[in-house]
Amino acid sequence: MAEVNGTRLHYVAGGQGDPVVLLPGGPRTWYQFHKIMPLLAQRYRVIAVDLRGMGDSEKPAAGYDKKTTATADTTIADFDLRVAVNLRAPYFLTAALAPTMASRGEGTVINVTMAAASKGVAGIALTSAIKAALESLTRTWAAEYGPQGVRVNTVAPGVVLTPANAGMSDQMQAFAATTPAQRPAEPEEIAAVIAFLASPAASFVHGANLAIDGGMRAV
Repeated sequence: MAEVNGTRLHYVAGGQGDPVVLLPGGPRTWYQFHKIMPLLAQRYRVIAVDLRGMGDSEKPAAGYDKKTTATADTTIADFDLRVAVNLRAPYFLTAALAPTMASRGEGTVINVTMAAASKGVAGIALTSAIKAALESLTRTWAAEYGPQGVRVNTVAPGVVLTPANAGMSDQMQAFAATTPAQRPAEPEEIAAVIAFLASPAASFVHGANLAIDGGMRAV
């Protein structure tokens, strides 16, 4: 556990070298980062923060692992939790960390959103709206910190099968079959794009939103 500007955070870290901070939100992206950390740790000191653990708890908060929720069924408590995890946390963590990166003249921030931030999907109105806001912040932060050497980008996965969503496998397989790729992504495929964005090979990539959705938004 660490403390950033008075906020307690749960995290895992590994590797040596320049720091790369990953900001997963729900358990699905957290699982994906378990896949990418060993790859990134070969070159960087990787710190993956579990944003569900923000606050005073000794372990990541429960109650976040919901499936789809109709707009009319969304409670105020659920609204506040999702905003806290997916928007407030990356906003204030970036505010705390990006100036230090800028003072060094280099750094990278990679936000993880979702394909539904740009494509209407019933049942996830709140989450998709919050992720769209994070994509807007990515562009703003690229303009704010890019001139000081800090690259800020977004990856937007589509359907990804992980143990966290195994109970929805049939529905997700059916939805993925309508995309040009005709299948869900593997977590390693998401990890590979994040690793590219964190690497020197992406040195000219600023403010991008890279779709890793099997062509979902293209058709």
